[in-house]
Amino acid sequence: MQKKTNILQIIFGAVVIVNIALAGVFAFALNKIETLSAEVAIRQKEVASLSAEGSGAHQLATVLKEIEPGREKIEQYFIGRDNYIDFLDYLEGLSGLAGVTASVKGNTTEGSLRFTTTYEGAFDNVMYYVALIESLPYNMSVDSVYVEKISTEDDLWRGGVSFSLPGSGGNN
Repeated sequence: MQKKTNILQIIFGAVVIVNIALAGVFAFALNKIETLSAEVAIRQKEVASLSAEGSGAHQLATVLKEIEPGREKIEQYFIGRDNYIDFLDYLEGLSGLAGVTASVKGNTTEGSLRFTTTYEGAFDNVMYYVALIESLPYNMSVDSVYVEKISTEDDLWRGGVSFSLPGSGGNN
């Protein structure tokens, strides 16, 4: 009977060891499944974000949208075919601000815009108008400026400014 008890103890011990081993294998497999699930979830998020971003064209569009306010501000300092007439109107508007009567003419030459403005008014106003033109935030090259007194009784002066904006002309 003692032999049977020893065999039962050995069998019981073997069953316990096998159960412990199976539990370890089960725990290892479960851990591996959780790890792989987490990696798959991370990859799915990466794929989803790449899909949402789209191609390089989408990224370029995003960058262009981000720099739009700065680009619009820079474009205000360049004159081309699309805003040439607006610039002429702006120069005439400055004459009203300065209190002079002005006429502005412009034409395009190869690679530049050329402007000539003539004006009449009181001396201070005429000089203020010239100063307003000179202070415009454009890369302009002044060709000539003249001021002459046309009436001694009314303190009336007449003048003109010719200038060009290089690199802006008909090429834009």
